[in-house]
Amino acid sequence: MIYRLARRKFSRISPQGRTNKEIARALNIAEATVKIHVQHILHKLKLSSRVQAAAYAVAHAA
Repeated sequence: MIYRLARRKFSRISPQGRTNKEIARALNIAEATVKIHVQHILHKLKLSSRVQAAAYAVAHAA
């Protein structure tokens, strides 16, 4: 359940390889907030980078 939620959140905040700054502007939140959310999601998925997250998302696409 947590992994599914984390994947869904990541897919919403990091579409098309956007930067933290681009995501922050789109969501009208601070860039630091985006960074923290991304870190939490990566931690929940036991991944260390967005590249790994992208590969994980492709491998586990529903």
